[in-house]
Amino acid sequence: MKTDERLDIAHEIIAYVARLLGDMDPPNIPEAFADDAEFVRFHAEILELRGILAAFSSGDLSPRITQRGVLAGSCKALQANLRHMTWKVQQVENGDYSQRMDFMGDFSSSFNSMVVRLESTIDALRQKEETLTALAVSLQKEARLRSGTLQKLRQSEAEFKYLARHDPLTNVLNRRFFPGEVRERLRDAMAMGKNCCFCFLDIDKFKGFNDAYGHIEGDRALQFVRGLPSTICGKPMLWAVMVGKNSSFSLKTPLLKRAGPLPNVFGRLWPPRRLRCATGKRFF
Repeated sequence: MKTDERLDIAHEIIAYVARLLGDMDPPNIPEAFADDAEFVRFHAEILELRGILAAFSSGDLSPRITQRGVLAGSCKALQANLRHMTWKVQQVENGDYSQRMDFMGDFSSSFNSMVVRLESTIDALRQKEETLTALAVSLQKEARLRSGTLQKLRQSEAEFKYLARHDPLTNVLNRRFFPGEVRERLRDAMAMGKNCCFCFLDIDKFKGFNDAYGHIEGDRALQFVRGLPSTICGKPMLWAVMVGKNSSFSLKTPLLKRAGPLPNVFGRLWPPRRLRCATGKRFF
């Protein structure tokens, strides 16, 4: 074979190999070598390596490499490193920030630096979360305390208002607030065109009763008399206790037409002591 013919064949093979390695679509085996077993094997091995590298580039590390040699060995090493790197990334994802890499050159340095910064960031976020959680718990506790204190203050305010308006023994209006309530009830009754009965109840010689039977018995007597109007009349009423030896009650009964039975009711006995009451009434 002449030298020029050999050069032509060599150029044809070089062009074929270049296309086999560089073209997107691999070329066919030249017709002159189609029946050459070694050429066919070479063609098949290059196609296999192309497929492996294409799989690696798309993230698929599953291809099985059976070839030997420098190119195949490099592909095996790359496959092993990528699989190990994938495992390390998964460990970091699961919270293991102790993972480090030293087999991927510059990528290893970047990976290690990223893991360190990620760990620092996660620790800082965790500390902030703990701080915010503690603050939230503290605020909730403070809110509960403030709410409880406010509720107690409101309850105390209501109790103070009640005590300021009512007699502590009989739980009826005291002398200070009784006249104003009476005026308001009378105005309401007249505005609505309804009747209103205004009654006075005076306990006869109550000081003597206290002196004879004691203040405890006197308090019981006042409480007994205080319950009579509500029990007998069964109507909406307003009443109060005055200071001193006398006790007066004002009863508002809008539907009451007459008050004839009242003297007999309030003149009953206080068992086991005798207690007399004088009554007066006026309609409005």
